[in-house]
Amino acid sequence: MSKETNAHDKFYELHGDDESQLNAIYSTANKIMVEAPAGYGKTKTLISKIAYDIIQKNVINHKKILVITFSINAAHKIKRDITSELPILLQDQLEPDTKIATKKLLVTNYHGFCRRVLGKYGYLIHKNLKNIDQIQIINLRVDSTLTTKEKEVIHALENSIRNLNSKGIEQYKDSYLDILVSNLLPNNFITHDGIILLTEMLFKKFPNVLKFYQKIFSSIIIDEFQDTNLLNWGLMKLLINENMKAQFFGDSLQKIYGFIGAIPYLLDEAAEYYNMEYHHLQKNYRFMDNEEMLLLDKNVRAVAKNPQSPDIISQSIVNLNLYESQTEEAQGIVDLIQALPLHGTKEKISILFRQRGKNLDKVLEVLDENNITYFNGLYLQDEDPTYIEFHNKCLNKFIEFIGGKNSITKKSLREFYSIFSLEVTKQTIKTKALLTLLEIFVDNVSKETIWKHFSFEERRSFILNFFSGKGLKNYIEYVNEKVIISTVFGAKGLEWDYVIIPDLEKDSMPNYMGMCKECLYKKNCELQIHEENESDFIDELGVFYVALTRAKVQTYFTASKKNGYGYPTNITCFLKLPGIKINYTSNKTMMS
Repeated sequence: MSKETNAHDKFYELHGDDESQLNAIYSTANKIMVEAPAGYGKTKTLISKIAYDIIQKNVINHKKILVITFSINAAHKIKRDITSELPILLQDQLEPDTKIATKKLLVTNYHGFCRRVLGKYGYLIHKNLKNIDQIQIINLRVDSTLTTKEKEVIHALENSIRNLNSKGIEQYKDSYLDILVSNLLPNNFITHDGIILLTEMLFKKFPNVLKFYQKIFSSIIIDEFQDTNLLNWGLMKLLINENMKAQFFGDSLQKIYGFIGAIPYLLDEAAEYYNMEYHHLQKNYRFMDNEEMLLLDKNVRAVAKNPQSPDIISQSIVNLNLYESQTEEAQGIVDLIQALPLHGTKEKISILFRQRGKNLDKVLEVLDENNITYFNGLYLQDEDPTYIEFHNKCLNKFIEFIGGKNSITKKSLREFYSIFSLEVTKQTIKTKALLTLLEIFVDNVSKETIWKHFSFEERRSFILNFFSGKGLKNYIEYVNEKVIISTVFGAKGLEWDYVIIPDLEKDSMPNYMGMCKECLYKKNCELQIHEENESDFIDELGVFYVALTRAKVQTYFTASKKNGYGYPTNITCFLKLPGIKINYTSNKTMMS
Protein backbone atom coordinates (compact mmCIF):
# COMPACT_ATOMS: atom_id res chain seq x y z
CA MET A 1 0.00 0.00 0.00
CA SER A 2 1.45 3.40 -1.01
CA LYS A 3 2.00 6.30 1.36
CA GLU A 4 -0.62 8.32 -0.52
CA THR A 5 -3.17 5.53 -0.14
CA ASN A 6 -2.50 5.45 3.61
CA ALA A 7 -3.16 9.17 3.81
CA HIS A 8 -6.42 8.84 1.88
CA ASP A 9 -7.53 6.14 4.28
CA LYS A 10 -6.85 8.57 7.12
CA PHE A 11 -9.00 11.22 5.44
CA TYR A 12 -11.93 8.82 5.13
CA GLU A 13 -11.43 7.63 8.70
CA LEU A 14 -11.45 11.23 9.95
CA HIS A 15 -14.28 12.60 7.80
CA GLY A 16 -16.43 9.48 7.48
CA ASP A 17 -19.25 9.84 5.00
CA ASP A 18 -19.25 13.64 5.02
CA GLU A 19 -19.09 14.19 1.28
CA SER A 20 -19.18 17.97 1.61
CA GLN A 21 -15.95 17.95 3.61
CA LEU A 22 -14.26 15.39 1.36
CA ASN A 23 -15.25 17.29 -1.79
CA ALA A 24 -13.60 20.42 -0.45
CA ILE A 25 -10.48 18.50 0.60
CA TYR A 26 -10.07 16.68 -2.71
CA SER A 27 -10.87 19.67 -4.89
CA THR A 28 -8.18 20.33 -7.48
CA ALA A 29 -9.49 23.81 -8.29
CA ASN A 30 -6.92 26.57 -8.03
CA LYS A 31 -9.22 28.72 -5.94
CA ILE A 32 -12.07 27.57 -3.72
CA MET A 33 -14.53 29.11 -1.28
CA VAL A 34 -15.71 26.92 1.61
CA GLU A 35 -18.83 28.10 3.41
CA ALA A 36 -18.50 26.63 6.89
CA PRO A 37 -21.17 27.36 9.53
CA ALA A 38 -20.49 27.07 13.26
CA GLY A 39 -19.97 23.45 14.28
CA TYR A 40 -19.77 22.04 10.74
CA GLY A 41 -16.16 20.81 10.96
CA LYS A 42 -14.38 23.78 9.40
CA THR A 43 -11.03 23.46 11.19
CA LYS A 44 -10.88 19.71 10.63
CA THR A 45 -11.57 20.23 6.93
CA LEU A 46 -9.02 23.05 6.70
CA ILE A 47 -6.24 20.90 8.21
CA SER A 48 -7.04 17.95 5.94
CA LYS A 49 -7.03 20.28 2.95
CA ILE A 50 -3.52 21.41 3.90
CA ALA A 51 -2.41 17.78 4.24
CA TYR A 52 -3.90 16.88 0.86
CA ASP A 53 -2.16 19.78 -0.88
CA ILE A 54 1.16 18.69 0.63
CA ILE A 55 0.57 15.09 -0.50
CA GLN A 56 -0.28 16.29 -4.02
CA LYS A 57 3.09 18.08 -4.12
CA ASN A 58 1.44 21.50 -4.32
CA VAL A 59 3.94 22.69 -1.70
CA ILE A 60 7.42 21.80 -2.90
CA ASN A 61 10.98 22.76 -2.07
CA HIS A 62 11.15 26.18 -0.40
CA LYS A 63 7.47 27.01 -0.92
CA LYS A 64 5.01 27.39 1.93
CA ILE A 65 1.31 27.63 2.67
CA LEU A 66 0.23 30.91 4.26
CA VAL A 67 -2.70 30.48 6.65
CA ILE A 68 -4.30 33.78 7.64
CA THR A 69 -6.83 33.96 10.49
CA PHE A 70 -8.92 36.82 11.86
CA SER A 71 -7.34 36.65 15.32
CA ILE A 72 -3.94 35.61 16.66
CA ASN A 73 -5.67 33.18 19.04
CA ALA A 74 -7.35 31.45 16.12
CA ALA A 75 -3.95 31.24 14.43
CA HIS A 76 -2.43 29.72 17.54
CA LYS A 77 -5.22 27.15 17.89
CA ILE A 78 -4.99 26.16 14.24
CA LYS A 79 -1.21 25.85 14.44
CA ARG A 80 -1.61 23.74 17.58
CA ASP A 81 -4.08 21.45 15.79
CA ILE A 82 -1.87 21.30 12.72
CA THR A 83 1.12 20.32 14.87
CA SER A 84 -0.79 17.37 16.35
CA GLU A 85 -2.96 16.29 13.39
CA LEU A 86 -0.82 16.86 10.31
CA PRO A 87 1.84 14.24 11.12
CA ILE A 88 -0.92 11.64 11.54
CA LEU A 89 -2.48 12.50 8.19
CA LEU A 90 0.85 12.64 6.37
CA GLN A 91 2.18 9.44 7.91
CA ASP A 92 5.94 9.35 7.22
CA GLN A 93 5.92 11.51 4.09
CA LEU A 94 7.50 14.49 5.83
CA GLU A 95 9.59 15.20 8.89
CA PRO A 96 7.71 14.32 12.08
CA ASP A 97 6.14 16.64 14.61
CA THR A 98 6.60 20.40 14.52
CA LYS A 99 8.99 20.53 11.54
CA ILE A 100 5.99 20.19 9.25
CA ALA A 101 4.32 23.26 10.68
CA THR A 102 7.49 25.35 10.69
CA LYS A 103 8.90 24.33 7.31
CA LYS A 104 5.75 24.13 5.22
CA LEU A 105 3.39 26.56 6.92
CA LEU A 106 3.15 30.10 8.19
CA VAL A 107 0.05 30.41 10.38
CA THR A 108 -0.69 33.93 11.59
CA ASN A 109 -3.21 36.77 11.46
CA TYR A 110 -3.14 39.72 9.06
CA HIS A 111 -1.03 41.88 11.36
CA GLY A 112 1.33 39.03 12.18
CA PHE A 113 1.99 38.47 8.47
CA CYS A 114 2.53 42.18 7.89
CA ARG A 115 4.88 42.49 10.87
CA ARG A 116 6.90 39.64 9.42
CA VAL A 117 7.11 41.33 6.00
CA LEU A 118 7.98 44.74 7.44
CA GLY A 119 10.60 43.26 9.75
CA LYS A 120 12.35 41.77 6.72
CA TYR A 121 11.93 44.43 4.03
CA GLY A 122 10.33 47.43 5.74
CA TYR A 123 13.74 49.17 5.90
CA LEU A 124 13.19 50.03 2.22
CA ILE A 125 10.51 52.45 3.47
CA HIS A 126 12.09 53.47 6.77
CA LYS A 127 15.15 52.11 8.56
CA ASN A 128 13.34 51.75 11.90
CA LEU A 129 10.97 49.14 10.46
CA LYS A 130 13.87 46.68 10.49
CA ASN A 131 13.29 46.55 14.24
CA ILE A 132 9.52 46.60 14.09
CA ASP A 133 9.30 44.56 17.30
CA GLN A 134 10.73 47.58 19.10
CA ILE A 135 8.18 50.03 17.66
CA GLN A 136 5.28 50.97 19.92
CA ILE A 137 1.63 51.46 19.02
CA ILE A 138 0.89 55.14 19.50
CA ASN A 139 -1.72 56.34 22.00
CA LEU A 140 -3.37 59.26 20.23
CA ARG A 141 -5.05 60.39 23.43
CA VAL A 142 -1.83 61.25 25.23
CA ASP A 143 0.78 61.60 22.48
CA SER A 144 2.08 65.10 21.82
CA THR A 145 4.26 64.40 18.76
CA LEU A 146 1.31 64.77 16.38
CA THR A 147 -0.49 67.96 15.46
CA THR A 148 -4.26 68.25 15.72
CA LYS A 149 -4.53 68.12 11.93
CA GLU A 150 -2.42 64.95 11.76
CA LYS A 151 -4.63 63.28 14.37
CA GLU A 152 -7.68 64.29 12.35
CA VAL A 153 -6.22 62.57 9.27
CA ILE A 154 -5.57 59.38 11.27
CA HIS A 155 -9.09 59.38 12.72
CA ALA A 156 -10.61 60.13 9.31
CA LEU A 157 -8.91 57.16 7.66
CA GLU A 158 -9.70 54.79 10.51
CA ASN A 159 -13.35 55.88 10.46
CA SER A 160 -13.41 55.31 6.70
CA ILE A 161 -12.24 51.72 7.27
CA ARG A 162 -14.95 51.10 9.85
CA ASN A 163 -17.65 52.76 7.73
CA LEU A 164 -16.66 50.83 4.58
CA ASN A 165 -15.88 54.12 2.86
CA SER A 166 -13.38 53.14 0.16
CA LYS A 167 -13.34 56.67 -1.25
CA GLY A 168 -12.44 58.03 2.18
CA ILE A 169 -9.60 55.52 2.48
CA GLU A 170 -8.17 56.63 -0.87
CA GLN A 171 -8.64 60.28 0.06
CA TYR A 172 -6.65 60.07 3.30
CA LYS A 173 -4.27 57.16 2.61
CA ASP A 174 -1.34 59.17 1.20
CA SER A 175 -1.48 61.75 3.98
CA TYR A 176 -1.78 58.96 6.56
CA LEU A 177 1.27 57.16 5.17
CA ASP A 178 3.22 60.41 5.07
CA ILE A 179 2.49 60.96 8.78
CA LEU A 180 3.67 57.41 9.52
CA VAL A 181 6.91 57.68 7.57
CA SER A 182 7.88 61.28 8.33
CA ASN A 183 6.70 61.62 11.92
CA LEU A 184 5.72 58.42 13.73
CA LEU A 185 8.37 55.94 12.56
CA PRO A 186 11.32 58.27 13.29
CA ASN A 187 10.01 58.41 16.87
CA ASN A 188 9.53 54.61 16.98
CA PHE A 189 5.72 54.81 16.84
CA ILE A 190 3.26 53.12 14.53
CA THR A 191 -0.53 52.67 14.31
CA HIS A 192 -2.49 49.43 14.23
CA ASP A 193 -3.88 50.07 10.74
CA GLY A 194 -0.56 51.51 9.66
CA ILE A 195 1.01 48.05 9.85
CA ILE A 196 -1.31 46.90 7.05
CA LEU A 197 -1.00 50.10 5.02
CA LEU A 198 2.80 50.14 5.17
CA THR A 199 2.89 46.54 3.91
CA GLU A 200 0.63 47.47 1.00
CA MET A 201 2.86 50.49 0.32
CA LEU A 202 5.96 48.26 0.37
CA PHE A 203 4.44 45.79 -2.12
CA LYS A 204 3.39 48.57 -4.50
CA LYS A 205 6.59 50.57 -4.29
CA PHE A 206 8.89 47.56 -4.53
CA PRO A 207 7.26 44.97 -6.85
CA ASN A 208 10.19 42.57 -6.44
CA VAL A 209 9.34 42.21 -2.76
CA LEU A 210 5.76 41.35 -3.71
CA LYS A 211 6.98 38.83 -6.29
CA PHE A 212 9.22 37.22 -3.66
CA TYR A 213 6.24 36.50 -1.39
CA GLN A 214 4.13 35.36 -4.31
CA LYS A 215 6.83 32.80 -5.11
CA ILE A 216 7.31 31.72 -1.49
CA PHE A 217 3.61 31.09 -0.83
CA SER A 218 2.19 28.67 -3.35
CA SER A 219 -1.11 28.65 -1.48
CA ILE A 220 -2.99 31.07 0.76
CA ILE A 221 -5.73 29.96 3.14
CA ILE A 222 -7.88 32.57 4.88
CA ASP A 223 -10.03 31.53 7.84
CA GLU A 224 -13.09 33.48 9.09
CA PHE A 225 -13.02 35.25 5.75
CA GLN A 226 -16.35 37.00 6.39
CA ASP A 227 -14.66 39.25 8.99
CA THR A 228 -12.21 40.74 6.48
CA ASN A 229 -12.18 44.54 6.20
CA LEU A 230 -11.26 46.79 3.27
CA LEU A 231 -7.58 47.09 4.23
CA ASN A 232 -7.10 43.34 4.60
CA TRP A 233 -9.03 42.59 1.43
CA GLY A 234 -7.01 45.13 -0.55
CA LEU A 235 -3.77 43.57 0.69
CA MET A 236 -4.88 40.05 -0.19
CA LYS A 237 -5.98 41.08 -3.68
CA LEU A 238 -2.52 42.55 -4.16
CA LEU A 239 -0.77 39.43 -2.88
CA ILE A 240 -2.81 36.67 -4.52
CA ASN A 241 -2.07 36.24 -8.22
CA GLU A 242 -3.57 33.91 -10.80
CA ASN A 243 -0.95 31.20 -10.26
CA MET A 244 -1.39 30.88 -6.49
CA LYS A 245 -3.88 28.56 -4.87
CA ALA A 246 -6.38 30.46 -2.71
CA GLN A 247 -8.76 28.78 -0.27
CA PHE A 248 -11.15 30.91 1.78
CA PHE A 249 -13.16 29.51 4.71
CA GLY A 250 -16.01 31.49 6.24
CA ASP A 251 -19.68 31.85 6.96
CA SER A 252 -21.64 34.83 5.67
CA LEU A 253 -24.19 34.52 8.49
CA GLN A 254 -21.49 34.97 11.13
CA LYS A 255 -20.46 38.38 9.81
CA ILE A 256 -21.24 40.42 12.91
CA TYR A 257 -18.38 42.91 12.77
CA GLY A 258 -19.89 45.17 10.12
CA PHE A 259 -19.79 48.05 12.60
CA ILE A 260 -15.98 47.88 12.65
CA GLY A 261 -15.51 47.35 8.93
CA ALA A 262 -16.27 43.73 7.94
CA ILE A 263 -17.34 43.79 4.29
CA PRO A 264 -20.92 42.64 3.58
CA TYR A 265 -21.46 39.87 1.02
CA LEU A 266 -17.69 39.38 0.79
CA LEU A 267 -17.86 35.61 0.26
CA ASP A 268 -19.93 36.09 -2.88
CA GLU A 269 -17.80 39.03 -4.04
CA ALA A 270 -14.54 37.12 -3.60
CA ALA A 271 -15.91 33.98 -5.23
CA GLU A 272 -16.88 36.02 -8.28
CA TYR A 273 -13.64 38.04 -8.29
CA TYR A 274 -11.47 34.91 -8.39
CA ASN A 275 -13.98 32.65 -10.19
CA MET A 276 -13.82 30.31 -7.21
CA GLU A 277 -15.26 26.83 -6.91
CA TYR A 278 -17.86 27.04 -4.12
CA HIS A 279 -18.26 24.40 -1.41
CA HIS A 280 -20.86 24.28 1.38
CA LEU A 281 -20.21 22.11 4.43
CA GLN A 282 -23.48 20.33 5.16
CA LYS A 283 -23.40 18.56 8.53
CA ASN A 284 -23.75 20.23 11.92
CA TYR A 285 -21.64 18.24 14.41
CA ARG A 286 -22.08 20.62 17.31
CA PHE A 287 -25.79 19.80 17.63
CA MET A 288 -25.77 16.33 16.09
CA ASP A 289 -27.21 14.84 19.33
CA ASN A 290 -29.68 17.69 19.86
CA GLU A 291 -32.47 17.51 17.28
CA GLU A 292 -34.15 20.64 18.66
CA MET A 293 -31.07 22.84 18.15
CA LEU A 294 -30.15 21.07 14.92
CA LEU A 295 -33.47 22.01 13.35
CA LEU A 296 -33.30 25.57 14.68
CA ASP A 297 -29.85 26.00 13.15
CA LYS A 298 -31.10 24.64 9.83
CA ASN A 299 -34.19 26.86 9.72
CA VAL A 300 -32.39 30.07 10.69
CA ARG A 301 -29.88 29.43 7.93
CA ALA A 302 -32.70 28.75 5.47
CA VAL A 303 -34.26 32.13 6.33
CA ALA A 304 -30.89 33.86 5.94
CA LYS A 305 -30.37 32.24 2.55
CA ASN A 306 -33.76 33.27 1.21
CA PRO A 307 -35.54 35.65 3.64
CA GLN A 308 -38.63 36.16 1.51
CA SER A 309 -39.23 32.52 0.65
CA PRO A 310 -37.15 30.17 2.82
CA ASP A 311 -37.07 26.43 2.21
CA ILE A 312 -38.62 25.12 5.44
CA ILE A 313 -39.49 21.45 5.79
CA SER A 314 -40.55 21.25 9.43
CA GLN A 315 -41.07 23.68 12.30
CA SER A 316 -38.42 24.17 14.95
CA ILE A 317 -39.86 24.41 18.46
CA VAL A 318 -38.19 27.05 20.61
CA ASN A 319 -38.84 26.83 24.34
CA LEU A 320 -39.19 30.42 25.52
CA ASN A 321 -39.43 31.31 29.18
CA LEU A 322 -41.55 34.48 29.14
CA TYR A 323 -41.79 36.60 32.31
CA GLU A 324 -43.99 39.49 33.39
CA SER A 325 -41.09 41.86 34.08
CA GLN A 326 -37.34 42.28 33.85
CA THR A 327 -37.01 41.56 37.56
CA GLU A 328 -38.84 38.25 37.21
CA GLU A 329 -36.76 37.39 34.13
CA ALA A 330 -33.54 38.09 36.04
CA GLN A 331 -34.69 35.84 38.90
CA GLY A 332 -35.71 33.19 36.37
CA ILE A 333 -32.21 33.25 34.92
CA VAL A 334 -30.77 32.77 38.41
CA ASP A 335 -33.13 29.82 38.99
CA LEU A 336 -32.09 28.31 35.68
CA ILE A 337 -28.39 28.67 36.52
CA GLN A 338 -28.93 26.96 39.85
CA ALA A 339 -30.85 24.12 38.20
CA LEU A 340 -28.41 23.36 35.38
CA PRO A 341 -26.45 20.11 35.91
CA LEU A 342 -22.82 21.25 36.02
CA HIS A 343 -21.06 17.98 36.70
CA GLY A 344 -17.52 18.59 35.45
CA THR A 345 -15.06 21.12 36.80
CA LYS A 346 -14.74 22.74 33.38
CA GLU A 347 -18.44 23.05 32.56
CA LYS A 348 -19.59 26.66 32.11
CA ILE A 349 -22.70 28.74 31.60
CA SER A 350 -22.65 31.93 29.58
CA ILE A 351 -25.32 34.64 29.54
CA LEU A 352 -25.06 36.47 26.23
CA PHE A 353 -26.53 39.94 25.81
CA ARG A 354 -26.99 41.77 22.53
CA GLN A 355 -26.25 45.08 24.26
CA ARG A 356 -25.69 46.74 27.62
CA GLY A 357 -28.58 48.54 29.34
CA LYS A 358 -31.17 48.42 32.11
CA ASN A 359 -32.13 44.83 31.38
CA LEU A 360 -28.56 43.67 31.80
CA ASP A 361 -28.11 45.76 34.97
CA LYS A 362 -31.11 44.03 36.52
CA VAL A 363 -29.66 40.57 35.81
CA LEU A 364 -26.33 41.56 37.40
CA GLU A 365 -28.18 42.97 40.41
CA VAL A 366 -30.15 39.77 40.98
CA LEU A 367 -27.05 37.61 40.48
CA ASP A 368 -25.31 39.62 43.21
CA GLU A 369 -28.33 39.36 45.50
CA ASN A 370 -28.24 35.57 45.15
CA ASN A 371 -24.48 35.41 45.77
CA ILE A 372 -23.79 33.89 42.36
CA THR A 373 -20.23 34.66 41.35
CA TYR A 374 -19.63 35.44 37.70
CA PHE A 375 -16.95 36.71 35.38
CA ASN A 376 -17.85 40.08 33.89
CA GLY A 377 -16.74 39.92 30.27
CA LEU A 378 -19.07 42.61 28.99
CA TYR A 379 -16.29 44.92 27.89
CA LEU A 380 -14.22 42.36 26.02
CA GLN A 381 -14.99 43.75 22.58
CA ASP A 382 -12.60 44.79 19.85
CA GLU A 383 -14.14 48.26 19.54
CA ASP A 384 -14.28 49.05 23.29
CA PRO A 385 -11.80 51.91 24.03
CA THR A 386 -10.64 50.39 27.32
CA TYR A 387 -10.11 46.99 25.70
CA ILE A 388 -8.08 48.55 22.88
CA GLU A 389 -6.01 50.77 25.19
CA PHE A 390 -5.27 47.91 27.61
CA HIS A 391 -3.84 45.79 24.80
CA ASN A 392 -1.79 48.67 23.42
CA LYS A 393 -0.32 49.26 26.89
CA CYS A 394 0.48 45.55 27.19
CA LEU A 395 2.14 45.61 23.78
CA ASN A 396 4.23 48.67 24.50
CA LYS A 397 5.22 47.48 27.98
CA PHE A 398 6.20 44.05 26.63
CA ILE A 399 8.35 45.69 23.92
CA GLU A 400 10.09 47.64 26.67
CA PHE A 401 10.33 44.59 28.94
CA ILE A 402 11.74 42.17 26.36
CA GLY A 403 14.37 44.56 25.00
CA GLY A 404 17.84 43.09 25.50
CA LYS A 405 16.55 39.67 26.64
CA ASN A 406 17.23 36.49 24.66
CA SER A 407 14.68 34.13 26.23
CA ILE A 408 11.01 34.10 27.21
CA THR A 409 10.04 31.68 29.97
CA LYS A 410 7.08 31.24 32.27
CA LYS A 411 9.10 32.99 34.97
CA SER A 412 9.81 35.99 32.77
CA LEU A 413 6.17 36.20 31.70
CA ARG A 414 5.14 36.23 35.35
CA GLU A 415 7.65 39.00 35.94
CA PHE A 416 6.16 40.96 33.05
CA TYR A 417 2.68 40.53 34.52
CA SER A 418 3.81 41.71 37.96
CA ILE A 419 5.43 44.84 36.52
CA PHE A 420 2.47 45.63 34.29
CA SER A 421 -0.20 45.04 36.94
CA LEU A 422 1.50 47.49 39.29
CA GLU A 423 1.23 50.18 36.62
CA VAL A 424 -2.54 49.70 36.26
CA THR A 425 -3.39 52.04 39.10
CA LYS A 426 -7.03 52.64 38.18
CA GLN A 427 -8.82 49.44 39.16
CA THR A 428 -12.23 49.35 37.44
CA ILE A 429 -14.57 46.51 36.51
CA LYS A 430 -13.03 46.58 33.06
CA THR A 431 -9.38 46.59 34.09
CA LYS A 432 -9.89 43.93 36.77
CA ALA A 433 -11.38 41.58 34.17
CA LEU A 434 -8.55 42.32 31.74
CA LEU A 435 -5.87 41.83 34.38
CA THR A 436 -7.44 38.49 35.26
CA LEU A 437 -7.27 37.42 31.62
CA LEU A 438 -3.71 38.70 31.27
CA GLU A 439 -2.64 36.62 34.27
CA ILE A 440 -4.42 33.57 32.83
CA PHE A 441 -2.67 34.16 29.50
CA VAL A 442 0.86 34.32 30.94
CA ASP A 443 0.18 31.25 33.10
CA ASN A 444 -1.31 29.11 30.35
CA VAL A 445 0.48 29.98 27.12
CA SER A 446 3.77 28.46 28.30
CA LYS A 447 2.06 25.17 29.19
CA GLU A 448 1.10 24.35 25.62
CA THR A 449 3.16 21.75 23.79
CA ILE A 450 3.62 23.93 20.73
CA TRP A 451 5.07 26.74 22.87
CA LYS A 452 7.89 24.46 23.97
CA HIS A 453 9.00 24.07 20.36
CA PHE A 454 8.93 27.81 19.62
CA SER A 455 12.23 29.65 19.27
CA PHE A 456 12.77 32.91 21.16
CA GLU A 457 11.85 34.86 18.02
CA GLU A 458 8.65 32.83 17.55
CA ARG A 459 7.66 33.35 21.19
CA ARG A 460 8.30 37.07 21.01
CA SER A 461 6.45 37.36 17.71
CA PHE A 462 3.48 35.42 19.05
CA ILE A 463 3.11 37.63 22.14
CA LEU A 464 3.52 40.84 20.15
CA ASN A 465 0.89 39.67 17.66
CA PHE A 466 -1.33 38.53 20.51
CA PHE A 467 -1.42 41.99 22.08
CA SER A 468 -1.60 43.70 18.71
CA GLY A 469 -4.52 41.46 17.77
CA LYS A 470 -6.38 42.17 21.05
CA GLY A 471 -6.53 38.50 21.97
CA LEU A 472 -7.23 38.47 25.72
CA LYS A 473 -10.96 37.78 25.38
CA ASN A 474 -10.16 34.36 23.94
CA TYR A 475 -8.75 33.26 27.30
CA ILE A 476 -12.13 33.68 28.97
CA GLU A 477 -12.54 29.90 28.74
CA TYR A 478 -9.92 29.53 31.49
CA VAL A 479 -11.58 31.73 34.14
CA ASN A 480 -12.53 30.04 37.41
CA GLU A 481 -16.10 31.31 37.53
CA LYS A 482 -18.81 28.94 36.32
CA VAL A 483 -20.94 31.79 35.00
CA ILE A 484 -19.67 34.18 32.34
CA ILE A 485 -21.50 37.36 31.34
CA SER A 486 -20.67 38.55 27.85
CA THR A 487 -22.01 40.31 24.80
CA VAL A 488 -22.56 38.31 21.65
CA PHE A 489 -19.75 40.25 19.97
CA GLY A 490 -17.32 39.34 22.72
CA ALA A 491 -18.38 35.68 22.45
CA LYS A 492 -17.56 35.28 18.75
CA GLY A 493 -15.31 32.26 18.30
CA LEU A 494 -15.94 30.97 21.84
CA GLU A 495 -18.26 28.27 23.17
CA TRP A 496 -19.67 27.09 26.48
CA ASP A 497 -21.66 24.08 27.64
CA TYR A 498 -24.82 26.09 28.24
CA VAL A 499 -25.83 29.46 26.87
CA ILE A 500 -28.70 31.68 28.03
CA ILE A 501 -29.93 34.37 25.65
CA PRO A 502 -32.06 36.90 27.56
CA ASP A 503 -33.97 40.00 26.43
CA LEU A 504 -35.48 38.40 23.37
CA GLU A 505 -37.67 41.42 22.79
CA LYS A 506 -37.83 44.17 20.21
CA ASP A 507 -35.22 46.95 20.50
CA SER A 508 -32.87 44.45 22.15
CA MET A 509 -32.65 41.44 19.81
CA PRO A 510 -32.75 42.79 17.15
CA ASN A 511 -31.14 46.02 18.20
CA TYR A 512 -33.10 49.30 18.10
CA MET A 513 -30.49 51.15 16.03
CA GLY A 514 -29.69 48.10 13.93
CA MET A 515 -33.22 47.36 12.79
CA CYS A 516 -36.15 48.22 15.06
CA LYS A 517 -35.87 52.01 14.70
CA GLU A 518 -36.85 51.96 11.02
CA CYS A 519 -39.15 48.93 11.19
CA LEU A 520 -42.66 49.35 9.78
CA TYR A 521 -44.05 46.48 11.87
CA LYS A 522 -43.03 47.52 15.39
CA LYS A 523 -46.60 47.42 16.77
CA ASN A 524 -46.86 43.64 16.50
CA CYS A 525 -43.30 42.69 15.42
CA GLU A 526 -44.64 40.49 12.63
CA LEU A 527 -41.68 41.26 10.38
CA GLN A 528 -41.90 41.20 6.60
CA ILE A 529 -38.70 41.19 4.59
CA HIS A 530 -38.26 43.35 1.51
CA GLU A 531 -35.41 45.01 -0.37
CA GLU A 532 -35.21 48.03 1.93
CA ASN A 533 -34.79 46.13 5.19
CA GLU A 534 -33.18 42.87 4.05
CA SER A 535 -29.57 43.98 4.60
CA ASP A 536 -30.22 45.20 8.17
CA PHE A 537 -32.23 42.05 8.87
CA ILE A 538 -29.38 39.74 7.78
CA ASP A 539 -26.89 41.68 9.92
CA GLU A 540 -29.04 41.40 13.03
CA LEU A 541 -30.00 37.79 12.32
CA GLY A 542 -26.28 37.00 12.19
CA VAL A 543 -25.90 38.29 15.76
CA PHE A 544 -28.78 36.07 16.88
CA TYR A 545 -27.27 33.09 15.04
CA VAL A 546 -23.83 33.54 16.61
CA ALA A 547 -25.47 33.69 20.05
CA LEU A 548 -27.48 30.50 19.67
CA THR A 549 -24.52 28.55 18.25
CA ARG A 550 -22.17 29.24 21.18
CA ALA A 551 -23.59 26.31 23.17
CA LYS A 552 -22.09 22.83 23.12
CA VAL A 553 -25.04 21.25 24.95
CA GLN A 554 -28.07 23.55 25.01
CA THR A 555 -29.18 27.13 24.41
CA TYR A 556 -31.94 28.63 26.58
CA PHE A 557 -34.14 31.57 25.59
CA THR A 558 -35.80 34.11 27.92
CA ALA A 559 -37.84 37.30 27.51
CA SER A 560 -40.18 39.55 29.48
CA LYS A 561 -43.43 41.34 28.70
CA LYS A 562 -42.05 44.68 29.88
CA ASN A 563 -38.75 46.33 29.07
CA GLY A 564 -36.28 47.77 31.57
CA TYR A 565 -38.29 50.98 31.83
CA GLY A 566 -41.48 49.11 32.73
CA TYR A 567 -43.25 49.63 29.39
CA PRO A 568 -44.98 46.79 27.53
CA THR A 569 -42.91 45.32 24.73
CA ASN A 570 -43.10 42.56 22.11
CA ILE A 571 -41.27 39.29 21.74
CA THR A 572 -38.52 39.49 19.11
CA CYS A 573 -39.51 38.93 15.51
CA PHE A 574 -36.68 36.39 15.28
CA LEU A 575 -38.82 33.92 17.21
CA LYS A 576 -41.66 34.50 14.75
CA LEU A 577 -39.67 33.74 11.62
CA PRO A 578 -40.76 31.03 9.18
CA GLY A 579 -39.75 27.65 10.54
CA ILE A 580 -39.85 28.70 14.21
CA LYS A 581 -42.68 28.02 16.63
CA ILE A 582 -42.63 29.28 20.22
CA ASN A 583 -43.42 26.95 23.08
CA TYR A 584 -44.02 29.08 26.18
CA THR A 585 -42.52 27.24 29.10
CA SER A 586 -41.03 27.45 32.57
CA ASN A 587 -37.61 26.66 34.00
CA LYS A 588 -38.86 23.30 35.18
CA THR A 589 -40.16 22.41 31.73
CA MET A 590 -37.01 23.70 30.05
CA MET A 591 -34.85 21.45 32.19
CA SER A 592 -36.84 18.29 31.50
